[in-house]
Amino acid sequence: TGFQGQVPVECRECGARELAFTAVDSDAYLVCSGGHTTRDTRLTAAVMRAAVPQAAAGNTLDEVVFHVSADN
Repeated sequence: TGFQGQVPVECRECGARELAFTAVDSDAYLVCSGGHTTRDTRLTAAVMRAAVPQAAAGNTLDEVVFHVSADN
């Protein structure tokens, strides 16, 4: 059960959706094309790493699905 839907992940400062994702320990960070670094509390490093295995190979992805719970 629970809510399923799509919510865009974007820079909170400028709204950019072209993002690089990085992980430090258990936290996931977003770096936009404008150079802003933000953190979306819905994302953890584990969720990000599970969703983006292609990133390790240096691929650019147009769409990524992150599976998060509503209490994140």
